[in-house]
Formats: sequence, C-alpha cells, structure tokens
Amino acid sequence: MPKIPSKASVIISIILSVAFGAIVVGLGVFLPFEMARSGPTEDFVRVLLSDKLGETYKLWFMLWCYAILTVAFVCCIAVTLLLLRVRKGLVFTPKSVSYIRFVSWTCVLLAAIIFIAQYFHSAAFIVTLAMSFLGLCLRVVKNVIEAATEIKNENDLTV
Repeated sequence: MPKIPSKASVIISIILSVAFGAIVVGLGVFLPFEMARSGPTEDFVRVLLSDKLGETYKLWFMLWCYAILTVAFVCCIAVTLLLLRVRKGLVFTPKSVSYIRFVSWTCVLLAAIIFIAQYFHSAAFIVTLAMSFLGLCLRVVKNVIEAATEIKNENDLTV
C-alpha cells in the first residue's frame, strides 16, 4: 500500500470533512422536499413508523433526521477545525484535545439519537453499536493525545 505524505493526507482529510459537511447540509435542505413527494422515502418511513405513530410519522421522522444532521454537521465543523490545527502543527495542545473530546461526545450523542430508532426498527441497534464504538475509540485517542500533551508540556518546561 503506497504511503501518502503527511501534509497531503491532512489536506485530503480537510477536503473530505468539508465535503461531508456539505453533504449533511444538502441532506438537510432536500429532506423536506423528499418527504413531501410520494415515493420510496415515504414508503420506507410509512413502513418504519406508521404502526407506532399513526399519521404523525413524517413529522417525527423529520425531527429525528434533523437532530442527526445537526449533530453530524457540528461534528464536521469540529473535525475540520482540528484538522486545520494539525496542518499548522498544533497537535499536542489543550485546544486540540478539546476538539477530540468534543468529537467523541458528539459520536456518543449520535449513538443516543439513533438508539431511539430501535423503538421503530430493531436494526438500528447495529448503527447504535457502531457509533458507540467510534465514540469509545475517539475517547481512547483523546486520552492518548492528552497524555502526550502533558508530556510535551513537561518537556518544554525542562528545556
């Protein structure tokens, strides 16, 4: 597997995080139009929710989708800001640790929001489990970066 240079990798990651944020915004803009038209989305939502919520299924589904999209967009902003700091070489700083902490908690929040869908469809458990595991992995990375930041600060003081 060819190795991408570090600076190029960070730039690619920034581009991907901005693109993902744009996709999230696009989904938020087009969601009402998709929900208004009759088609596969309406059929999916009706099958998924109609037995539990009656005719208010579209409203509840849209609110749930917007909650997910909002948290995902805020997470994209934090990831982009973190990557910009990495590009500047500001990795082992308290601010970078706080961004990683924030992203890990947004993953946990997404897991909680998706957990709600288990009431309507049992397959949501898999997505909840995946988001929870991602949040856990990011917490571990945050702890490692935080410890490295403390070591760096101690070494800076001894010089």
